[in-house]
Amino acid sequence: MYERYYGLKEKPFSLTPDPEFLYLNKQFQAAFENILYGIRRHEGFTTIVGDVGTGKTTLCRSLLGKLQKNVRTALILNPLLTEEDMLKAILQDFGVRPRQSVLGHEAASNPELPYDPTWMQGMTRKELIDELNYFLLDGAEKNIFSILIIDESQNLSLGVLEQLRILSNLETSKKKLLQIIFVGQLEFEEKLHLPQLRQLNQRISIRYELTPLSSQDTFQYIEHRLAVAGSQRSVLFTKGALRRIYKFSKGYPRLINILCDRALLAGYNARTRVITVKILKTAARALVGGEKAPRRHFFRSGRVWVPVVVLLAFATAAVVYFWIMRGSTPSLSINFDKGLPPSTEAAVLPAVDRVPAAPARTAVQPVKSKSGPSVLAPVGAGGLYQPAVSSRLNTAGAAGDYLVQVYSLDTQEQAAAAVADLKMKSYSAFSAVRWDANRRRWYVVYTGPFSSLERANAAAESMRQSGLARPLIIRRTSTATDSRQGKASAKRS
Repeated sequence: MYERYYGLKEKPFSLTPDPEFLYLNKQFQAAFENILYGIRRHEGFTTIVGDVGTGKTTLCRSLLGKLQKNVRTALILNPLLTEEDMLKAILQDFGVRPRQSVLGHEAASNPELPYDPTWMQGMTRKELIDELNYFLLDGAEKNIFSILIIDESQNLSLGVLEQLRILSNLETSKKKLLQIIFVGQLEFEEKLHLPQLRQLNQRISIRYELTPLSSQDTFQYIEHRLAVAGSQRSVLFTKGALRRIYKFSKGYPRLINILCDRALLAGYNARTRVITVKILKTAARALVGGEKAPRRHFFRSGRVWVPVVVLLAFATAAVVYFWIMRGSTPSLSINFDKGLPPSTEAAVLPAVDRVPAAPARTAVQPVKSKSGPSVLAPVGAGGLYQPAVSSRLNTAGAAGDYLVQVYSLDTQEQAAAAVADLKMKSYSAFSAVRWDANRRRWYVVYTGPFSSLERANAAAESMRQSGLARPLIIRRTSTATDSRQGKASAKRS
């Protein structure tokens, strides 16, 4: 459509694998050299792999045109075949004619007649392999090499791959009769590492991987294809447009061709010979869903940002407020009820100097005390056991005889956050440091004190019903008693 307008002989960015348009950068040149080396050395198997759109098929077509006259090739483009159909496809592409006509006359073996593949009908797999072997041996005697190229090799079944390995056994004492070149996507290399294909994988002597073009190669690739199509600087891509093409295509030749073709069409519609960024954007929009103006995104509207910013400001202020109220500590996210023991009746615990610690990770453990009967030691919010009571409560002159133990935690920050949380819920709360039998420090959170057991029981029951905690009631001792018990505990330690 636009070729005449730009003064081009043909379409420069066609998707067909035309060997004339092959751009031989360093990696394509290296791929050619590797393949030709394998052909000259009569290597059995060669693999060329690359991602989708990196130019593998164009490389194959170009290779066919650069081989010497004594090299005979067969190109299989459809690998989705059964084992028998693959054999027939190879024979047909090589142009193999039977030694004797299945119809009982010699017409089928006459090279001057049009090729008729119907001679293979009804033949067994062994008979087909024998015909191929005779064909290859006859060529080797005439110093003719046979090369089989299979495109899209990642789609080959395991059975066909194993059959191709067996075909590579057709050889003389000096060289292989058939060389096979696999061309496929990156998945083919992964398939070769399957345990079923380990024999085939070991026979591959030459491997090469095609990668996308660099930015500089992308610019030269575009200029090369325009020059091959007959451009005499009749169409120009600006530097910004070239950078956009590389950003869009990531250096994949197929994507470069698609975008450049649409860009030339957009330039033709705009009656310009200079492809700018604006024209390229129009071409890109055509590729992703039509040339209509893109719909305006809701959040790109300036009128929407004002309420969004206001809401974010309120949310930030709320987080800061609660952070300060909870003691300016990360413990705001602590689930204080997690890991607490099952609900039990509030029990009056005797005031003891040291209670042997229950094993870790145990919800409720009966423990013995020299100064009182068996008591229950609850697990704390952090999944830790209740530390023993070994020091006075850190209360600033609080009156009363009973406390409600709510949590036992392993860090001071957690205890501070727990106290702040209880105070926000209108409970009188404080924390105290405790030590277990192994001199490990814990932090216990209490509410109270309460002047009577009835009031302590009422507070504990209220907490249980609200789901806040599963508390235990502690009877406080005097300062003197605490001091004496602390000294005795130190001596026993």
